[in-house]
Amino acid sequence: MIDKRLVRKHFSLNAKQYDRYAEVQRYLADRLIERLTAKAGQCQLILEIGCGTGYLTKQLLNLYPDTKVVAVDLSEPMLEVAKDTVGYSGQVEFLCQDVESIELPNTFDLIVSSAVFQWLNDPFGTLGRLDRLLGPGGQMQFATFGNQTFRELHESFALAEQSVGNDPTEAHGQQFLAMDNWQEFLSLLDYQDVDGVQEIHEVEYPNVRSFLDNVRKTGANNATRTKQSIAVHRQILLKMMQEYEQQFRKNNGICATYDLLIVGGRKRA
Repeated sequence: MIDKRLVRKHFSLNAKQYDRYAEVQRYLADRLIERLTAKAGQCQLILEIGCGTGYLTKQLLNLYPDTKVVAVDLSEPMLEVAKDTVGYSGQVEFLCQDVESIELPNTFDLIVSSAVFQWLNDPFGTLGRLDRLLGPGGQMQFATFGNQTFRELHESFALAEQSVGNDPTEAHGQQFLAMDNWQEFLSLLDYQDVDGVQEIHEVEYPNVRSFLDNVRKTGANNATRTKQSIAVHRQILLKMMQEYEQQFRKNNGICATYDLLIVGGRKRA
């Protein structure tokens, strides 16, 4: 279970430095914009879920210069950075809300999100809630991280757990859904033209500490609840880092996998 208070805290603390470290997140947003350029038609009103620092918001305004955008985020500090990124334009309304309890009076032509849906505790229920905000014939297009993301980290944690005699099946950190899961959710909501693209994106870091530090500085560090004591967790963390360095060294550093998914469909008219 993801603790949303921790998610809000992590992103709020790292709002001002986020863009310095969010290379993969920017890349994912760029790929989403490419998809929108090819797929989405005219829009009068767009809902952006998890606008963060406004990187995608600004590109949406460039792609749809005559469209109003309602940009929602869980973190007030992130919204303040986004306002500076976009400028105080009357085209964008910024709102601080959690997507999993979102309530809005509008009906939108396009709902879009990048690097957010992996934080959902109830993915299918949340897509259903968003579906009620989408007008007939409207599109939902989103980018997120797939189930192969950080596979090296998860394998290293499993080896670390085994080394201290613990159950290696207990998950450490964020777990991600696969492309099939997201497409099935949209199909169950009776969307048309459901499809997606997947890209395995590998990034090299000098060492495990630098990888974990980069994750932390983008606010994406672990927000799942754990029952382990601090001492046991530290022991496993140190062992995990040793295993990671041994198992996944590549060239002059270590490799981290990002499983990038872009998924979408059209609501029946």
